[in-house]
Amino acid sequence: FKTFLLIMLPLSKPILATAALFAAFVSATAFAGDDRTISFDKLPEKAQQFIKQHFGDKVVSSVRQDTDWLGGDYDVRFVDGAEISFRHNGEWDDVECKDSQVPAAIVPEKIASYVTEKYPDSRIVEIDRDLRGYEIELSNDVKLKFDRKGEFTSIDK
Repeated sequence: FKTFLLIMLPLSKPILATAALFAAFVSATAFAGDDRTISFDKLPEKAQQFIKQHFGDKVVSSVRQDTDWLGGDYDVRFVDGAEISFRHNGEWDDVECKDSQVPAAIVPEKIASYVTEKYPDSRIVEIDRDLRGYEIELSNDVKLKFDRKGEFTSIDK
Protein backbone atom coordinates (compact mmCIF):
# COMPACT_ATOMS: atom_id res chain seq x y z
CA PHE A 1 0.00 0.00 0.00
CA LYS A 2 2.85 2.36 0.85
CA THR A 3 4.45 1.68 -2.53
CA PHE A 4 1.12 2.31 -4.22
CA LEU A 5 0.84 5.72 -2.50
CA LEU A 6 4.41 6.62 -3.45
CA ILE A 7 3.63 5.82 -7.09
CA MET A 8 0.23 7.54 -7.16
CA LEU A 9 1.13 10.71 -5.26
CA PRO A 10 3.27 12.26 -8.05
CA LEU A 11 0.62 11.28 -10.61
CA SER A 12 -2.24 12.82 -8.66
CA LYS A 13 -0.79 16.36 -8.79
CA PRO A 14 -1.13 16.70 -12.59
CA ILE A 15 -4.60 15.18 -12.41
CA LEU A 16 -5.65 17.62 -9.70
CA ALA A 17 -4.11 20.52 -11.58
CA THR A 18 -5.96 19.54 -14.76
CA ALA A 19 -9.23 19.18 -12.84
CA ALA A 20 -8.73 22.59 -11.25
CA LEU A 21 -8.01 24.20 -14.63
CA PHE A 22 -11.09 22.56 -16.13
CA ALA A 23 -13.28 23.76 -13.26
CA ALA A 24 -11.92 27.31 -13.62
CA PHE A 25 -12.58 27.29 -17.37
CA VAL A 26 -16.14 26.00 -16.96
CA SER A 27 -17.02 28.58 -14.33
CA ALA A 28 -15.36 31.39 -16.32
CA THR A 29 -17.34 30.55 -19.45
CA ALA A 30 -20.55 30.13 -17.50
CA PHE A 31 -20.27 33.61 -16.04
CA ALA A 32 -18.40 35.36 -18.86
CA GLY A 33 -21.52 36.46 -20.73
CA ASP A 34 -22.72 39.92 -19.81
CA ASP A 35 -26.14 40.64 -21.32
CA ARG A 36 -26.97 44.33 -21.10
CA THR A 37 -29.07 47.02 -22.75
CA ILE A 38 -27.14 49.55 -24.81
CA SER A 39 -28.08 52.55 -26.93
CA PHE A 40 -28.42 52.29 -30.72
CA ASP A 41 -25.26 54.34 -31.28
CA LYS A 42 -23.21 51.72 -29.39
CA LEU A 43 -23.90 49.13 -32.12
CA PRO A 44 -21.06 48.52 -34.57
CA GLU A 45 -21.28 50.99 -37.48
CA LYS A 46 -22.00 48.15 -39.93
CA ALA A 47 -25.07 47.09 -37.90
CA GLN A 48 -26.31 50.68 -37.67
CA GLN A 49 -26.02 51.08 -41.45
CA PHE A 50 -27.84 47.77 -42.05
CA ILE A 51 -30.75 48.90 -39.87
CA LYS A 52 -30.93 52.34 -41.45
CA GLN A 53 -30.86 50.84 -44.95
CA HIS A 54 -33.30 47.94 -44.49
CA PHE A 55 -35.39 48.91 -41.43
CA GLY A 56 -35.27 52.71 -41.55
CA ASP A 57 -39.05 52.98 -41.25
CA LYS A 58 -39.20 50.86 -38.06
CA VAL A 59 -38.90 52.03 -34.46
CA VAL A 60 -36.24 50.31 -32.34
CA SER A 61 -37.58 49.15 -28.98
CA SER A 62 -34.39 47.67 -27.51
CA VAL A 63 -30.75 46.92 -28.25
CA ARG A 64 -29.02 44.21 -26.21
CA GLN A 65 -25.35 43.31 -26.18
CA ASP A 66 -24.27 39.89 -25.01
CA THR A 67 -20.52 39.94 -24.45
CA ASP A 68 -18.48 36.80 -24.04
CA TRP A 69 -14.86 35.78 -24.47
CA LEU A 70 -15.40 35.50 -28.25
CA GLY A 71 -16.43 39.13 -28.55
CA GLY A 72 -20.17 38.99 -28.09
CA ASP A 73 -23.15 39.74 -30.26
CA TYR A 74 -26.10 42.11 -30.47
CA ASP A 75 -29.88 41.72 -30.62
CA VAL A 76 -32.08 44.52 -31.89
CA ARG A 77 -35.86 44.42 -31.41
CA PHE A 78 -38.38 46.68 -33.04
CA VAL A 79 -41.75 47.88 -31.79
CA ASP A 80 -43.56 45.80 -34.46
CA GLY A 81 -41.91 42.58 -33.19
CA ALA A 82 -39.17 42.25 -35.82
CA GLU A 83 -35.73 41.17 -34.52
CA ILE A 84 -32.19 41.16 -35.89
CA SER A 85 -29.14 39.42 -34.45
CA PHE A 86 -25.69 40.73 -35.29
CA ARG A 87 -22.27 39.23 -34.74
CA HIS A 88 -19.63 41.17 -32.79
CA ASN A 89 -18.37 42.77 -36.02
CA GLY A 90 -21.79 44.09 -37.08
CA GLU A 91 -22.57 41.37 -39.64
CA TRP A 92 -26.18 40.19 -39.41
CA ASP A 93 -26.78 36.51 -38.82
CA ASP A 94 -30.54 36.31 -38.19
CA VAL A 95 -33.45 38.49 -39.28
CA GLU A 96 -36.96 37.68 -38.10
CA CYS A 97 -40.08 39.54 -39.30
CA LYS A 98 -42.99 37.29 -38.31
CA ASP A 99 -45.70 39.93 -38.88
CA SER A 100 -44.31 41.17 -42.19
CA GLN A 101 -41.48 39.83 -44.32
CA VAL A 102 -37.71 39.91 -44.50
CA PRO A 103 -36.46 42.76 -46.72
CA ALA A 104 -35.98 41.36 -50.23
CA ALA A 105 -32.59 43.06 -50.57
CA ILE A 106 -30.97 40.79 -47.96
CA VAL A 107 -32.21 37.52 -49.48
CA PRO A 108 -29.78 36.09 -52.04
CA GLU A 109 -31.32 36.18 -55.51
CA LYS A 110 -31.15 32.40 -56.01
CA ILE A 111 -33.02 31.78 -52.76
CA ALA A 112 -35.66 34.42 -53.57
CA SER A 113 -36.21 32.87 -57.02
CA TYR A 114 -36.55 29.38 -55.53
CA VAL A 115 -39.15 30.57 -53.00
CA THR A 116 -41.10 32.52 -55.64
CA GLU A 117 -41.19 29.49 -57.93
CA LYS A 118 -41.97 26.78 -55.36
CA TYR A 119 -43.98 28.76 -52.77
CA PRO A 120 -45.62 31.67 -54.63
CA ASP A 121 -48.24 32.26 -51.90
CA SER A 122 -45.70 32.44 -49.05
CA ARG A 123 -43.35 35.13 -47.87
CA ILE A 124 -39.97 34.84 -46.16
CA VAL A 125 -40.45 35.74 -42.49
CA GLU A 126 -37.03 34.69 -41.17
CA ILE A 127 -33.55 34.24 -42.60
CA ASP A 128 -30.60 32.84 -40.69
CA ARG A 129 -27.08 32.57 -42.08
CA ASP A 130 -23.94 30.88 -40.84
CA LEU A 131 -20.80 29.32 -42.28
CA ARG A 132 -22.75 26.45 -43.86
CA GLY A 133 -25.37 28.57 -45.60
CA TYR A 134 -28.88 29.89 -45.06
CA GLU A 135 -32.02 28.69 -43.37
CA ILE A 136 -35.24 30.47 -44.10
CA GLU A 137 -38.71 30.19 -42.65
CA LEU A 138 -41.76 30.91 -44.73
CA SER A 139 -45.09 32.36 -43.61
CA ASN A 140 -46.59 28.84 -43.97
CA ASP A 141 -44.08 27.53 -41.34
CA VAL A 142 -41.99 25.63 -43.89
CA LYS A 143 -38.25 25.84 -43.22
CA LEU A 144 -35.83 25.58 -46.14
CA LYS A 145 -32.07 25.19 -46.06
CA PHE A 146 -29.64 26.43 -48.70
CA ASP A 147 -25.87 26.21 -49.04
CA ARG A 148 -23.62 29.30 -49.22
CA LYS A 149 -24.16 29.49 -53.01
CA GLY A 150 -27.94 29.61 -52.58
CA GLU A 151 -28.54 26.02 -53.72
CA PHE A 152 -31.46 24.28 -52.03
CA THR A 153 -30.35 21.44 -49.71
CA SER A 154 -33.30 20.39 -47.53
CA ILE A 155 -36.78 21.09 -46.22
CA ASP A 156 -38.26 20.86 -42.73
CA LYS A 157 -42.06 21.06 -42.72
